[in-house]
Amino acid sequence: MIFSVKGIASWSFIFALTMVIPCVKYLKYADELLLIFIMALTLADLIIHKNWKKYICMLIVLGITVFYIFYSATFLKFNTLPYILYDALLTLKPFLMFFSMYAISPNFTPRQKKIISYICIANCAIAILGLVGGHTLEEVIYSHPAYGGSAIFLSSLVYLYVTRKEDGSVSRKTLYIITIFLIFGLLCGRSKYYGEFIFTMFALYLYKPGMFKVITLKQVLSTCVLLLVVLIASWSKLSYYFLGNLGSDSFDPSVIDTFARPVLYATSFLIVFDYIPFGSGYASFATYPSGVNYSRLYAQYGIDKVHGLSENYPAFICDAYYPSLAQFGLVGIVLFVWFFRYIYVKLLAVLKKDPQKNKYPFIIGVLIIIYILIESTTGTMITQCHGMMALMLTGIIASNSKHDINTKTI
Repeated sequence: MIFSVKGIASWSFIFALTMVIPCVKYLKYADELLLIFIMALTLADLIIHKNWKKYICMLIVLGITVFYIFYSATFLKFNTLPYILYDALLTLKPFLMFFSMYAISPNFTPRQKKIISYICIANCAIAILGLVGGHTLEEVIYSHPAYGGSAIFLSSLVYLYVTRKEDGSVSRKTLYIITIFLIFGLLCGRSKYYGEFIFTMFALYLYKPGMFKVITLKQVLSTCVLLLVVLIASWSKLSYYFLGNLGSDSFDPSVIDTFARPVLYATSFLIVFDYIPFGSGYASFATYPSGVNYSRLYAQYGIDKVHGLSENYPAFICDAYYPSLAQFGLVGIVLFVWFFRYIYVKLLAVLKKDPQKNKYPFIIGVLIIIYILIESTTGTMITQCHGMMALMLTGIIASNSKHDINTKTI
């Protein structure tokens, strides 16, 4: 029923999918509002049905968040409480969306699947229009080509999920449509997208369930070749953003914008080992709130004069997600790794239930993990609407593992 918890959760996902493009520039707080709505929905479900066990993982995440809020505001005080709370909300978004969808386990009706497929096509069409229409049109639609590529990639995966047949197979027509969309996505010019594209082509056209069960020399060599191709495709941007002007005996003003990201990564390692085991706390480093209300930690490490990281010009402070993990220390890094291992174990359990029927849901879930891990190197998609929608879908897919006895097999 549309007014059941599952029904509302299904429509919430559809809303998130619809917001993938407009939330970038025109509806910037849509993802925060959606998170609050989902939290209210889960709270209502807890109060009415008293099924606390179903939401145990989500409650653990909230408990960890409360601890870090107390830790940040009481022991460290690198920022004020309002910004600590704001950072906590931003950080929570992807994790709570995954665990809420995993707990609720919504299913899409045939009508909803049809609506979703139309939205996916519309998202891809609008994103492609921006990519081929030049800088002016691109600026009007979503400000940066990376968002166009991301919208195409995620909408293609969602389209694949909802257009599967009852037996789990996918028609050639669907594969061709997705491939065409993804090829157009290459126009975004992002090295991250190139890597995601290569992994997706391998998964769609070469992957077969069980092919890695017994590791052979051929598979090892094929994997090495695949990784090498990804590295070659992304090397120009990797060297530009992470190596910058290294090796040069003169200063080049044209690469000044590339200094901030290596500085963030280098400083994040120092913070992790200086603030063992819980890190520097919320709103202290490499997040949007830490730049809006400038954190005292930047001056402590002497990076408050770096272009893009200064109090007067903090444009590059939240330029990558991984450095922000320093806020949570070694414990936070372990929890971050555990989170994605947890997702993969659940996806693997879904695949084992019926390898033929669940091949594509498994592929979609793994590609979303790859997408998030790649995007987090030089962006914060995971905490934006794109990341939220992606993890909502992954939670829906992973929820199919809950009744499987092999969920601990990896």
